[in-house]
Amino acid sequence: MKLILSSTGNPDHGQNPFLPVFGCEDNFTATVSSFSEATTECLAFIKRNNLGSGNWSGGEIFNDENNLIARIAYNGKVIEKDHPYFSL
Repeated sequence: MKLILSSTGNPDHGQNPFLPVFGCEDNFTATVSSFSEATTECLAFIKRNNLGSGNWSGGEIFNDENNLIARIAYNGKVIEKDHPYFSL
């Protein structure tokens, strides 16, 4: 599975919402083998880069066919695509 790890500026703090957070590591795609591993990677990315919830823009998980199957929320919760709150 592929996992997107990314940040974005928070306009509430005068940051550009179209760019990654200044000083944050570059956005990238990681390979993971489980939702648990994806959660660990996301929370580590958030912690390493001192991101707030308004800066977290990653967490999308894609299967081997490149279909979006889940998203990791800022708090580490996995939201699968068929869940009613998936689009939030």
